[in-house]
Amino acid sequence: MTPRLALAALVLAALASPAAALSCLRPDPARTFQEADASERVFAVIHGRFSFDAGRMPGGLLTERTPDDPQPEPVVSEFMGHVLGPEGFTESWMGPVILQPVCGGPWCGQLPSPVEALAFVLVDDGGPTLVLDPCATRVFPDPSRETLAQMVSCIQGGDCTPADGLPQ
Repeated sequence: MTPRLALAALVLAALASPAAALSCLRPDPARTFQEADASERVFAVIHGRFSFDAGRMPGGLLTERTPDDPQPEPVVSEFMGHVLGPEGFTESWMGPVILQPVCGGPWCGQLPSPVEALAFVLVDDGGPTLVLDPCATRVFPDPSRETLAQMVSCIQGGDCTPADGLPQ
């Protein structure tokens, strides 16, 4: 091996590090609806504007994060919009929604502010909570009219097929 080739091999070996990747299915509102509907937990589907202090939200990739680090603190957002019911997004609702960012390794769920979004919030004694996982499976910023119409179809028992056709 030539000295030049040996040097290149050493440099490449020094730069090599274990590969880490986040593997997610493409987020799909219909799939999320099906999962929420099948869950024993209670979810509400809401569409509207979330406003909060974006500086309290973790970055999307925290390279210094270790598996032992605690999950980020919740962020309180003001929400103004509508709740999905049997007739569609007809019921107005405004109030606080707890945003709970969750990290998987160095990847953390996040949301910009302000943002219009379709979201699946967990409803329990602690108040409505939107879990922001790294794969963004429960929040869909700037949903299309077609997406909102599909949510109405889902709640009415109509077509609720995910775009990729994969079952939940």
